[in-house]
Amino acid sequence: MRYRKIRFYSKQHGETAGLVIQHDGKTMHSIAELSRLFPISEALKMQKFQASPIFDTWNAAFEFEFPHPYTHKGQAHG
Repeated sequence: MRYRKIRFYSKQHGETAGLVIQHDGKTMHSIAELSRLFPISEALKMQKFQASPIFDTWNAAFEFEFPHPYTHKGQAHG
């Protein structure tokens, strides 16, 4: 199993929620899909997301730190 850390961002709220998900190499995740894992109050704040590189362990993905401030590069989606 492989893992990836996701971080959400909105212009109004900045960096919001984040999570570590399993990465199967086939599934493209969208904000609509991922936001279902959070309360509606948090889901409404999710405008874009950034994805980490893929890691072999959950712990390695969890420990990954995104660059600050948020940059719209790589795996950012809106």
